[in-house]
Amino acid sequence: MNARRDTTVTSDQAPSRDPVPARPMAVLRRGLPTGWRAYVLLLVVFTVIAAPLIGWKAVHNRQLSVFDEWQYVDRVHQVSTGDFVIRDGQRISAWGHQQLTCRGILRIVEPQPDRCDDPHKRAPNPNSAASDPPTYFWTTGVATRAVLVTGLTDNVLTAARLVGIGWAVLAMLSVYLLARTLGAGRTASFLAGSTQVFVPVFAQQYTYVTPHALDVPVGALVVIATIRWMRGQGRWWTLVLAGALTALSKGTNITVVVAMSVFLLAVLAWPGTFDRAMRMRALRGGLLLGGSAVASTVLWMVIVDLMRKATYAPPGDYFVDSLDPAALAVDAIRFVAPFGDAGMLFFGTFLMSAMTGAALVRWAGLSDGGPLLRPLAAGYVVGATLAPLVLAFLVFVTTDQYIGTQLRYGLALWPLGLAFAALLLRTRTAVGLAGVFLVAYWAMPFVWNLDGITF
Repeated sequence: MNARRDTTVTSDQAPSRDPVPARPMAVLRRGLPTGWRAYVLLLVVFTVIAAPLIGWKAVHNRQLSVFDEWQYVDRVHQVSTGDFVIRDGQRISAWGHQQLTCRGILRIVEPQPDRCDDPHKRAPNPNSAASDPPTYFWTTGVATRAVLVTGLTDNVLTAARLVGIGWAVLAMLSVYLLARTLGAGRTASFLAGSTQVFVPVFAQQYTYVTPHALDVPVGALVVIATIRWMRGQGRWWTLVLAGALTALSKGTNITVVVAMSVFLLAVLAWPGTFDRAMRMRALRGGLLLGGSAVASTVLWMVIVDLMRKATYAPPGDYFVDSLDPAALAVDAIRFVAPFGDAGMLFFGTFLMSAMTGAALVRWAGLSDGGPLLRPLAAGYVVGATLAPLVLAFLVFVTTDQYIGTQLRYGLALWPLGLAFAALLLRTRTAVGLAGVFLVAYWAMPFVWNLDGITF
């Protein structure tokens, strides 16, 4: 196949950096580190950065996170003892209630360390983590057991949190690879990856026990798989695996599938840019990725239903007769711009605004890049707007409930936003200023004596 036939632009346009390449490996070498030594060195550097930053907080954050860590760590503890099966309706264990009494929950339940040996007798609580796929719990539970065996700590919760160092390193590497795949420089991509430990809205996914620790790596993988497919560098099964992984890691990760579906639809509809072969490739890619995600989601819902131990009323009062358009309108902007009632994560919303702005610059064609990046930017912005509505609709259809969009539900989207931001760092001055800002952002909770959940 010659280079002329491989181009993604029409005959009256000059080929750009993003066509389906005549030499895919040459493009791959420009987009990713080459050789196993480069990967090893990158992993070592990321580990050296992540270990003290994540490890210190994992050990010194005494209370449980307000974001469901009580339920999640009880599930991880169960796996670490060799019990891999949990059924919906199963109660939180006596060990879990002891942790709640000893540690409390940040801003909700005051700890009572003097009663650790005699925890409160509480009403039975079903573990809501049973409805989540087991991928995170199985992996973290086994790794927690390994940490305990080493003797580094004898505390299960601390061991489980220390496993977060590994998740942080994986997230840093995945963001780096995505930024490089889009064409960002190495230093800019390194800074983008480093956000995972310097920006608290990301870092808290690794300092506490939560399946959201998988969101950023999964989101980055889905975008990389989709881009490589459109460049003719990926096989069909990579999209199938990527779609399945979103559903089998955390249900909210469907958000990145929504964004990539919008991107592929944009390729189909973009005027005068892509030839018929590229449009057909986009159509096939959307069917493979979206179909796999939907099928895997339905499969997991069936498994949960078949294994259910008991029915129970969900926590909170979220039952509604219909979805409120005004509430959905508010949800639609929560992944793209600052919004006042983001509450404890208020400062983190400014990061979202910066990522959205970087994508809009690319969408408008105000910076250099190949033709695929403009519809990709449209996919990010439009997808981030539609994704909360998709989540709200799915929850309502399956449970008759409305649960407002939370900031962490968009984590799988943000690797792409970070990659767009990295693309704008084209000079040493820009990279230097971004680095200073990143360190200052990390330091602000210490300067202002905040708990880190505010960012």
